[in-house]
Amino acid sequence: MLERYDGRDLGSTPHIAVLGSSKVGNFVVTVPLLRALRHRFPQAQIDFWGSELTADFETALDPINWRVSWDRTDPLTFSIWPPVLRPAGRQQAT
Repeated sequence: MLERYDGRDLGSTPHIAVLGSSKVGNFVVTVPLLRALRHRFPQAQIDFWGSELTADFETALDPINWRVSWDRTDPLTFSIWPPVLRPAGRQQAT
């Protein structure tokens, strides 16, 4: 279930989704947020909904566990969920 953060305690291993943009500059200003989230929640699963335009940056960024492009041209992007997801920066600790 998707919920807007309202200040409640998220526990030690929250699952956080960050919605990005298709603009490189917007992604650049999102990086400090992603790093702060990783610092605050080191065991969190951080998913990033980004763009094919910034995909290389997203996959190289350590705080992101998984990424998905919302702007893919493939018509089955959201109905075939696993092939769309690609591992990014760090893997979730088990």
